[in-house]
Amino acid sequence: MAADESPTTLGAGVSMGLYQKWFLRGLRFAPVVGLVAAGWHSRDVLNRYQTDATSQLSMGLTYECAARQSDEQLAARQNPLGNINVRDLCLTGRDFYVSWPEMQAMRAGTLKFETTFRPFDWQGSAVIGIAWSLLAVIVTLGVLFAIAIARWVWGTTAREQAKAGQ
Repeated sequence: MAADESPTTLGAGVSMGLYQKWFLRGLRFAPVVGLVAAGWHSRDVLNRYQTDATSQLSMGLTYECAARQSDEQLAARQNPLGNINVRDLCLTGRDFYVSWPEMQAMRAGTLKFETTFRPFDWQGSAVIGIAWSLLAVIVTLGVLFAIAIARWVWGTTAREQAKAGQ
């Protein structure tokens, strides 16, 4: 062991305490990254749920409107494939095709409009939060390793940099 190296220094006189300090900062930063990632995922899941719920509500209202129309009005708007465009009847603002079996199911009350998404995904948020926390720790270690290698290659030490700063 060289005279300027101690058990708390790495090769080329790089202080181990400097890396420990930055690694601990990375460990403290990792849960913050995980919470932000989990929150972002939760927001995306909630937005997807709200968009789908709104779409299902709009579709349900259009089907209810079409089911209230008489068969004569619906038959007048039937295309050669047997589907009925209810755009002008129900003010959907876009082409909306329904079929006779769907109208029968709607009139019977058996056609349901429910979203398949849930408003919150606790399990997915937890997995994403943990994964991003681990990724933050790995990135911290990678950056510290890259700095140590760069210092070793250029032959600079923490002491030399501290002396140059004085």
